[in-house]
Amino acid sequence: MMLKVMRKNERTAPLVCCNVCGSWIDDASLGAAVFAHLGFEDGDTQQVQLVHKGACHDTAEAQLRTKGAGVSWQELKRYLVDALHNSGVTIDTLREMQEDEEKFGRL
Repeated sequence: MMLKVMRKNERTAPLVCCNVCGSWIDDASLGAAVFAHLGFEDGDTQQVQLVHKGACHDTAEAQLRTKGAGVSWQELKRYLVDALHNSGVTIDTLREMQEDEEKFGRL
């Protein structure tokens, strides 16, 4: 997973960047979380590559297949929401933070 921060207006702005091309994924609906098939046991985990849909997604899948892995993926928007949920971030927390985020705007 490629996470970066950028300096903007004397603040740090977190970015989700593509593991294949390295550039910012500025629309989560145009990104994907790509990973090798999980095992069949509870608790099995896999590394995730966050990528742009299209050519970067194809490249990430091809890299996994050359290692003999089956491939799964999830739309990035859904993956990020699930990851926040699994990290204890609730919708109420997001609503509380929204006012602060609106003051500064989106990149």
